[in-house]
Amino acid sequence: MVLNKKQALRLCAALIAIGVLAVPGAAVAQKTAPPSFVASPHVYLVSAQNKDYRIIRAFWEPGQRDKWHSHPEKGVFFMTNCSLRIYHPDGTHEDHYGIPAGYSMVQPPVASHEVENIGPKICKLVMFEPK
Repeated sequence: MVLNKKQALRLCAALIAIGVLAVPGAAVAQKTAPPSFVASPHVYLVSAQNKDYRIIRAFWEPGQRDKWHSHPEKGVFFMTNCSLRIYHPDGTHEDHYGIPAGYSMVQPPVASHEVENIGPKICKLVMFEPK
């Protein structure tokens, strides 16, 4: 089947509407998730900031899970060995076992997620975020 431009636009709009209606909680969570340090101040502590940047320390006890939150693009440095489960608004999750102390990475922005320490020891990391 070949669609003209108008038909293709209608089909795209219909698919987007179906996707939004199929997972309404995800659509809302992604639009409204507060920054990490606002959603879970018991996990995320702003340790330094200026007009452009923020340094955040994060600490999860074994089994501890934070609340739905967001992040801008950020740098992350793991201070301890960590195993984390990342929950997504669509109900799925990813497990990351054995992240070694000293590991660092740059992550793209995250609209909404929750994080749980699935390891046997406290997990500590530092994030460097633009404001």
